[in-house]
Amino acid sequence: MEPHAGFETAVWQRIHAVSAPKLPGFSILDRLREWVVPYPAWASAMAAAAGIVFGVGLAFSMPAMRDSRHAGEPLLHSQTLAGSYLTMTTGGPR
Repeated sequence: MEPHAGFETAVWQRIHAVSAPKLPGFSILDRLREWVVPYPAWASAMAAAAGIVFGVGLAFSMPAMRDSRHAGEPLLHSQTLAGSYLTMTTGGPR
């Protein structure tokens, strides 16, 4: 079975008709991904640094809690595990 006479020409015309995918404009995230993905150690280091920056920022954004009732007993402060257990078992803060 032989293909028709213009088969090869038609195939090449369809190949040339398909345009190459257009690259999006400059994107900082794309450039960063191209730079980091081939190096997993850099990706891990950047993720750890981002976590530290986020954690420190979150710590500074929280208001400082001052509870003078537990100044002598820091382990029984209501923000600790022991303090929350004490609150739960006794029905109120001590």
